[in-house]
Amino acid sequence: QPTIGVKGFIRMRCIRPNGRARIDTGWFPNLLLTSGLNYMATANFMTACQVGTNNTAPNINQSALLGWVAGTSTIQSTEVGNQVSVLPYYAWKRKLFRFTIGATVANLTEVGIGWGTSGSTLLSRAFILDPISQLPTTITPLADEFLEVAYELRYYPPAADIVGPSVT
Repeated sequence: QPTIGVKGFIRMRCIRPNGRARIDTGWFPNLLLTSGLNYMATANFMTACQVGTNNTAPNINQSALLGWVAGTSTIQSTEVGNQVSVLPYYAWKRKLFRFTIGATVANLTEVGIGWGTSGSTLLSRAFILDPISQLPTTITPLADEFLEVAYELRYYPPAADIVGPSVT
């Protein structure tokens, strides 16, 4: 049976009223959760983003944020593409989520992507990481800023040809 690998990456930005980013985490990886991977086969699984304040390390058995602050299903854009110039090859889908101004004023430490704006509805969970050290950090959006969260899910096909029965 051929297997397809998946990986997720997150980027968070606190956007000032003038449109400039005061905080930009750059891209960092996240942990795909068992419940999220199971849900992928049943429905649309990248429709919401949640942020929170808990410092408990992500693990595959979680399905929700542990210090939920806010959630959004507002998607500013969706993009798809692929990377075929060097190994490993992959296809990607990227969504840009936007929280309303002032909705995320808190000391945020965790982020999740999934199919609901709250509760046990997560595909992935991650600590927010510092762009330089790649260690867990806290970001605090201000009352006049909105939080943007970009999520990219990559699909990695098998690196070698697969020989087996044809599918009809």
